[in-house]
Amino acid sequence: MTSSELERIASDVRGDVVRMTAGLPPARIASALSAVDLFVALYWGVLNVDPVHLGALDRDRLIMADDRLVPAYYAVLARRGFFGRQNLWSWGKLGSLLQGLPDDRHTPGIDGPGGASSLSLALAYGMLRGNVRPVKVFCLVKAEEFQVETFWKTCQALGGAEKTPKILTVTENGYGKKTPLDEYR
Repeated sequence: MTSSELERIASDVRGDVVRMTAGLPPARIASALSAVDLFVALYWGVLNVDPVHLGALDRDRLIMADDRLVPAYYAVLARRGFFGRQNLWSWGKLGSLLQGLPDDRHTPGIDGPGGASSLSLALAYGMLRGNVRPVKVFCLVKAEEFQVETFWKTCQALGGAEKTPKILTVTENGYGKKTPLDEYR
């Protein structure tokens, strides 16, 4: 796939994210938009995934534990063909296929439960270790994860492991955050 094709896909995904997140705080939208290129690169260039063969044992996995990026994650999965784009417009609504946090039990293309941030790396490692086929497992975590003891204990356990998941992080962009100076105004 050419870079211009990937740029077009990313642009379309950004449009979907903006439509999905209408009415949310700007910081939430900015975080999701900042991850679009990463998700497009993974799902069109790195991960071995096939929406038609969801149960394939040799497919790669992505554990996504950063709740700020969920709209971009869902928009990319829809564009990749895991479910119809019309599902994006009911994101987070009661009974929707796409809940506020990713749910691997109900949403096609989701590889693990969302929201269990401090356990995401352990989950990714378990998937990698339990798979006898050569697959890639990526774990996308918040930068704050590096301050959680469970995360570091998992990293220590991985130290001598033969296979380890790739760890990706998207840092806070700081948009909309209060600074210490704001407290005095």
